[in-house]
Amino acid sequence: PEEMERTLEDDISGSSEEDDLRETIEDLRFQLKENAKAADAYVQILSQELDSKVAVLEESLEEKTFELDKALFELSELRKSSVDYFQVLENERDCASAALAPKLDSLEGT
Repeated sequence: PEEMERTLEDDISGSSEEDDLRETIEDLRFQLKENAKAADAYVQILSQELDSKVAVLEESLEEKTFELDKALFELSELRKSSVDYFQVLENERDCASAALAPKLDSLEGT
């Protein structure tokens, strides 16, 4: 009878331990699923923030590229103007030299 009581008690307490383990496993599975949902939501938030920052950087890059292209165009136009201006100066110098050449020749001859 004592052995039977122990066996019965062991069976009852074993059953309770198994139930506790099953409940713990179910709780852990639930927590795992909830953590996975939370992690997915967090990744979505981070992804949206990253997309937003990338969009801002792309817009800024486009603006800077436009400004750089504009500055390069203005520099090119300025360079053309400089070349034209120096050609005008060279022509004026050549005309002045040609006009002064006879006077210089007459001065040197005297």
